[in-house]
This record gives sequence, C-alpha cells and structure tokens, in this order.
Amino acid sequence: MRSIKINKKSLAADHIIISEEQDIPTKSTEFIWLDIETGNKEEERDFLSRLFKISDLAIDDAQQDRHPPKFEVFEHYIFVLAKASGSTLDDTDFNALHISFFISDKFLISIHKSASESINHFWDKITDENNTKYCDPLKITAAILKRITSRHTDIVMKLESRLEQIEDEMSSQPNDSLLNELLKYSTKTRYLHRLFNNQNIVLKELLAFISNEDNSSNHLKTIPHPENFTKENGNKIKHNKLSGSEVIHQFHDVQEHTERLASLAKLLNDVIGSLINGYISVSGHRLNKIMKMLTIVAIIFLPITFLAGIYGMNFEYMPELLYKPSYFIVIGVMIFIVVGLIILFKSIKWF
Repeated sequence: MRSIKINKKSLAADHIIISEEQDIPTKSTEFIWLDIETGNKEEERDFLSRLFKISDLAIDDAQQDRHPPKFEVFEHYIFVLAKASGSTLDDTDFNALHISFFISDKFLISIHKSASESINHFWDKITDENNTKYCDPLKITAAILKRITSRHTDIVMKLESRLEQIEDEMSSQPNDSLLNELLKYSTKTRYLHRLFNNQNIVLKELLAFISNEDNSSNHLKTIPHPENFTKENGNKIKHNKLSGSEVIHQFHDVQEHTERLASLAKLLNDVIGSLINGYISVSGHRLNKIMKMLTIVAIIFLPITFLAGIYGMNFEYMPELLYKPSYFIVIGVMIFIVVGLIILFKSIKWF
C-alpha cells in the first residue's frame, strides 16, 4: 500500500501515510492517490470502509479474482473495474489483471492483485516529474486506462504477426504443434473479444456520466443522472469537479480504441478459425495424396500377386509348368501389366 498527496495548483506530489480520517485532504486544491496491491483482504476492507466509506459490495467486487469490467455510481464516489494485461509485451498469453478504481474529487484509490506496469508508470511519472497532465483523479484514471488499452493493442498486434507466421509455416510444413497453438489462440481471442466488449460498455457508461449526456441505451438507464449529485458537507460527488472537456476527450479516445480492439479480436478469431479449417484441409489433402499413392501401388501389384498365386499352387499337374518358355512368358505378362497400369495412371494424371 502506498499513497501520495497531489496539489492541483502547485502539482507537488508528496508521499504520505494514511492511518486516520484526518489524513485525507480537505482542501479543494488537494487530493490523494492511494494504490493498493492486494494482500490481507480483511484489513483492506476495514481500512477502505472506515476511512473512505467505501461500500462493502464494491470492495467485494474489487477483491474478487474473477469479475467482468464494471462501472457503478455511489453516493460520494464512482467505481470502475477494468482489466489490464499482466503479460509482458513479448508474451501473447494474455494474463488478465483486475484493476479497480474508486474515484472522487478528494481521492483516487486503485486496487490490483499484482504489480501493474501501467499504474507504476504513472506513479513514477507523477512523483518524479510533477506532470501537469495529471492534476485530478479522473485524468490519472484516463491516462492509466489509455496505457492499459495501448498495451492490449501491442499484444494483439503481436498475435496478428504470429498468425501470419503460422499461415506461412502451414503452407510449407504443417504439423500438430501449429494446430495446438491455433486452438490456444482461438480460446484467447474469444476471451479478449468478450473482455473488450465489456470494457467498451463500461467506458460508454462512464462517458455518459462525466459528460452529462442522456444516453438512451438500456444499460445506462440505471445510472443516476449527474445533476442529482451535489456536494453537501464534502460527502457527495460534485459533478463539475470530476469532469471537463479534456477528460471527456481522453475517455472518448480510450473508448473508441477499446471498441476497435473488440472488432480486431473478433476478426482475429475468425482468421484463426479459417487457419484451423485450412490446416485440417491441408492435412486431409496430404492424407489423400498418400492414400492415392498406396492405392496405385496396390492396384499395380494386385494382378501380379494373382498370377504369382496361381502358379505358386502345388498341383501335381499344371501343363504350363512343362512348357519351357512359360517362365519368361509370365514375367513378360507381369512387366506388361505394370507398364500398362503406370501409363494408364499417368494418362489420367493420378501422379
């Protein structure tokens, strides 16, 4: 757990320790960013509910190992649950990392189970550079979500390049390891498509809230209208303190980017399906060629085997055996049959 106090005017960021409610800034020019890497869940629950009055239900969602992206409005803060990539940029295994944000004009709380590259990047940027771009909680959240989306894009683009390599390898030397890899990517891209779709819905809901737009979509009807949020004794959200045209544009950019990612994940899943079908077709074609060659060999040797079988029978009287040239005649017939069948198969382009 780590925390900093940020002054919106001077842009100074100071490391602080929060243990009591009075440690939370009361000045309108200050807010805190509390970053929690999940450890003892019960202690975190008590800490968040006691000092920040965070709902137990929201804390449950934030602490779950598996939960879809979510946006919810509470009395004095908003709750955003997003999914980042826990994979490195050289990895296409898509390990999802849940990151929850509790956002108010007085605080930003981020909760995640393991280290997040996106959060660490902006934490260092703010504490080291006092960057003017990140002077309120929503701007920090927008910047983190944008970086999360960019990292998703990098990994998806690496997958697209890998699929192109697999396609080339399938043409030259198909093998079962390629099929296993494609099946793994098929599962992952379906998961990513669902993830990006859910995240896109969350971003649309968040945009509708901060931009004070009356969205007619069914999933937005349950969100209280922003005009109902006023600041009373510092306990409730003041809508115009959380939003601004710049923040709206940032979130809109992230939302559009996420929507494109959902489309790209669906497209890649279709491509993978085509590659799997192509692999099966190529394997079937190669098997058919092998079976055709075996069939040709069998047809050629069938009449030869028939002749050898007849004259290999141990009957006491076989007139042909007494005829001196019979051996050469039978060998000649066998050669004629073999040559004739080869010419026949060649003429009908069996090989």
